[in-house]
Amino acid sequence: RLAIEECDRLNSMINELLEFTRGGRSQLRLRSVALGDYFEDLRPAIQAHFESSTVRFEMDLGYVGPVLLDPDRMSRAVLNMVSNASQAMNGNGRFVIRSERRGHRVTLEFQDTGCGIPEEIRHRIFEPFFSYGKAQGIGLGMSIAKKIVEEHGGAVDINSDEGLGTQIRFHLPLEAGSSNENQTDEPL
Repeated sequence: RLAIEECDRLNSMINELLEFTRGGRSQLRLRSVALGDYFEDLRPAIQAHFESSTVRFEMDLGYVGPVLLDPDRMSRAVLNMVSNASQAMNGNGRFVIRSERRGHRVTLEFQDTGCGIPEEIRHRIFEPFFSYGKAQGIGLGMSIAKKIVEEHGGAVDINSDEGLGTQIRFHLPLEAGSSNENQTDEPL
């Protein structure tokens, strides 16, 4: 089993490196997706990150309606958030995914009760090859997630308290051509 886990980890690292070296914008396959169904379909993959831990995983989806996205690409971004949260929590804590509609946008929030990110390095968290406090990975997950969200016409922001946890928010347009505001400081 350990050999399989290590192969999966190496495969994930190779995929991240390939994703990063591709550069430029990806060709998105956008379609209208019911957000509630999307997260229910993704639930087993999310839970797999926490199966050997006591992390409590919850979904609080205030908005479950349609959003225009590439489900495969967005799943990569979401699972990168899950992976980082899983590593930050060291096997215990709480991880919550929330959704909320705000006008022509939907906000997805990923909140963990992990170690948090020190303020002095928070501005670097989306830099390629930057990694903080984890033994696995090569530091591309956050930059790839941000790139995917931006390809969808969205933005990403982060709030973190050292020792208490981190909230990362994806602000996505509900449909093509919706307003592409940068970030919002409104709490979810």
